[in-house]
Amino acid sequence: MTLIERIEAASATDHLELDAIDLAIAEWCYTGGAPGLVNYDPEMWLIRNGGWASSIDAAVALAERVRPRWGAWSVGQNVHSGMWFAYALAPGEERAAYQLTSGTARHPALALVAAILRAMEGEG
Repeated sequence: MTLIERIEAASATDHLELDAIDLAIAEWCYTGGAPGLVNYDPEMWLIRNGGWASSIDAAVALAERVRPRWGAWSVGQNVHSGMWFAYALAPGEERAAYQLTSGTARHPALALVAAILRAMEGEG
């Protein structure tokens, strides 16, 4: 299961699972997903900077630190299913080249992080 799939399948209330996802995000950043963002031991960095899986503020801060040039992102909830969805715009060379990516999860922060990671995958 990929990191994005883990994020989108995660429970919004299982704190051990959310902590494991935060660590996986830190490790992903450290191993090249976001060069320079995590430049020392991911576990120690996480203690000081984590919380992306359970805090919308932390997820937004991650988006702003990873890709400060991004044009926009949004989060909403499907009132019928209760699932959260998020969209992120990854910039291209021209405004018309912006790519919309999305994430769906049981918590708004998880949905936003999934959209962020999916957008970053598309840049490569």
